Amino acid sequence: MTKMTKMTINIDGLSKMAKAMGDEWVTRVGVLGSQNQRDSGGSLGNADIGLVHEFGSVTGHIPARSFLRMPIETKSK
Repeated sequence: MTKMTKMTINIDGLSKMAKAMGDEWVTRVGVLGSQNQRDSGGSLGNADIGLVHEFGSVTGHIPARSFLRMPIETKSK
Protein backbone atom coordinates (compact mmCIF):
# COMPACT_ATOMS: atom_id res chain seq x y z
CA MET A 1 0.00 0.00 0.00
CA THR A 2 1.32 3.43 -0.99
CA LYS A 3 1.52 6.11 1.67
CA MET A 4 0.01 9.43 0.64
CA THR A 5 1.14 12.83 1.90
CA LYS A 6 -1.30 15.72 1.93
CA MET A 7 0.08 19.13 1.03
CA THR A 8 -1.74 22.44 1.26
CA ILE A 9 -0.54 25.60 -0.47
CA ASN A 10 -2.00 29.00 0.33
CA ILE A 11 -2.13 31.11 -2.84
CA ASP A 12 -4.58 33.72 -1.55
CA GLY A 13 -2.28 36.63 -2.44
CA LEU A 14 -1.26 35.29 -5.87
CA SER A 15 -3.90 37.19 -7.86
CA LYS A 16 -3.06 40.42 -6.07
CA MET A 17 0.65 39.94 -6.75
CA ALA A 18 0.03 39.11 -10.44
CA LYS A 19 -2.10 42.23 -10.85
CA ALA A 20 0.58 44.38 -9.18
CA MET A 21 3.26 43.00 -11.50
CA GLY A 22 1.26 43.85 -14.62
CA ASP A 23 1.85 42.43 -18.10
CA GLU A 24 5.59 43.12 -18.25
CA TRP A 25 6.63 39.80 -16.69
CA VAL A 26 7.11 36.54 -18.55
CA THR A 27 8.12 33.06 -17.46
CA ARG A 28 10.82 31.18 -19.29
CA VAL A 29 11.34 27.47 -18.84
CA GLY A 30 14.44 25.61 -19.81
CA VAL A 31 18.21 25.81 -19.39
CA LEU A 32 18.78 29.54 -19.28
CA GLY A 33 21.60 31.92 -18.48
CA SER A 34 23.94 34.38 -20.13
CA GLN A 35 26.96 32.53 -18.72
CA ASN A 36 26.27 29.09 -20.08
CA GLN A 37 29.71 27.53 -19.71
CA ARG A 38 30.48 25.03 -17.00
CA ASP A 39 33.33 25.33 -14.51
CA SER A 40 35.08 22.27 -15.93
CA GLY A 41 36.21 24.30 -18.96
CA GLY A 42 34.87 21.76 -21.44
CA SER A 43 33.35 22.64 -24.79
CA LEU A 44 29.77 21.89 -23.70
CA GLY A 45 27.72 24.43 -21.81
CA ASN A 46 24.67 23.85 -19.61
CA ALA A 47 22.26 24.29 -22.54
CA ASP A 48 24.23 21.78 -24.63
CA ILE A 49 24.17 19.21 -21.85
CA GLY A 50 20.47 19.89 -21.26
CA LEU A 51 19.80 19.24 -24.95
CA VAL A 52 21.61 15.90 -24.81
CA HIS A 53 19.69 14.90 -21.68
CA GLU A 54 16.34 15.81 -23.27
CA PHE A 55 16.81 14.16 -26.67
CA GLY A 56 19.84 11.89 -26.32
CA SER A 57 22.82 11.65 -28.65
CA VAL A 58 23.03 9.03 -31.37
CA THR A 59 26.71 9.72 -32.02
CA GLY A 60 27.58 9.73 -28.32
CA HIS A 61 25.46 6.61 -27.63
CA ILE A 62 23.54 8.50 -24.91
CA PRO A 63 19.83 7.77 -24.40
CA ALA A 64 17.32 10.56 -23.78
CA ARG A 65 16.82 11.38 -20.10
CA SER A 66 14.13 14.02 -20.17
CA PHE A 67 13.98 16.41 -17.24
CA LEU A 68 11.74 19.04 -18.90
CA ARG A 69 9.26 17.41 -21.31
CA MET A 70 8.63 14.13 -19.49
CA PRO A 71 7.44 15.67 -16.19
CA ILE A 72 5.20 18.14 -18.04
CA GLU A 73 3.75 15.48 -20.34
CA THR A 74 3.12 12.97 -17.57
CA LYS A 75 1.75 15.36 -14.93
CA SER A 76 -0.29 17.89 -16.95
CA LYS A 77 -3.90 17.21 -17.83
